[in-house]
Amino acid sequence: MPVHPLRLRLIFDYQKQTEQSVIKQANLGTFYRFINSKLSCKSGVGPLKAPSGDITIDGPVKAELLNNYFASIFTVDDGKLPLFNQRVKNDVFMSHIDFSSCDIAKVIANLKKNTRTVDPHGFNNIFIKCQRFVLAKPLSMIYSYIFSTGTIPDAWRTANITPVHKKGVSSHITNYRPISPTSLFCKIFERIVKQQMLTYLQSNELITQEQYGFLSKSSTSAQLLDCVNDWTLLLRKSYSADVIYFDFAKAFDTVSHPKLIHKLRAYGFCETLLDVLCDFLKNHTQ
Repeated sequence: MPVHPLRLRLIFDYQKQTEQSVIKQANLGTFYRFINSKLSCKSGVGPLKAPSGDITIDGPVKAELLNNYFASIFTVDDGKLPLFNQRVKNDVFMSHIDFSSCDIAKVIANLKKNTRTVDPHGFNNIFIKCQRFVLAKPLSMIYSYIFSTGTIPDAWRTANITPVHKKGVSSHITNYRPISPTSLFCKIFERIVKQQMLTYLQSNELITQEQYGFLSKSSTSAQLLDCVNDWTLLLRKSYSADVIYFDFAKAFDTVSHPKLIHKLRAYGFCETLLDVLCDFLKNHTQ
């Protein structure tokens, strides 16, 4: 339905008055906030600046710019494996994952209630959650079979990349990070594997008590409380404390797959489980 010319004229006049008002204020902060608001786009990715300095609003061109940037972050493995001694005895290992219907139903129940995001195959969390008791048994059988083959389905290797603005100027591609929604059924599979691998690591005391990230009931807040407590005790005893912070920028994207597998093997992961982990890291597309 075409927009009435009078309405377009009124919109144009309103925008013109707003811009003139900003200029008349002669306030640099107000001016830059107004400009930045025009460069951002709440309904998606706004205008982007190409390496040549040109600003583009063309969808396919923006997609290509972001794709090239995200691909450039990854590092190429140098082919050298680090010296990493075996962390467990020969009789301590993990090679199997149990995909019980009960565990699958629990994982599905804990999925976020997000009705807007769909996976590459058109499924969303709310649909899966509603059907969890129906799906649990068939998924148990399917997952067990997939695991026994040591490979994952090719359909699980495709992700729909969504660029999310982090901070700074929204027209700079370096200020975006990729969110990669993959198959929901693959995510359920991943969480079952992760839970049992984590149980194995914790039961064999392979994770240090100083590890706070990526663990249930642990957080950066808990880590900070522990640090403050240690620093306070040192100050009471008139000791000095040196604090060193390391910031691994884009750490996940720079993880070497061969080196990761090399270390997993040293922790006792082997046979079919290791085959699945190796295959999971191969041939992903976006």
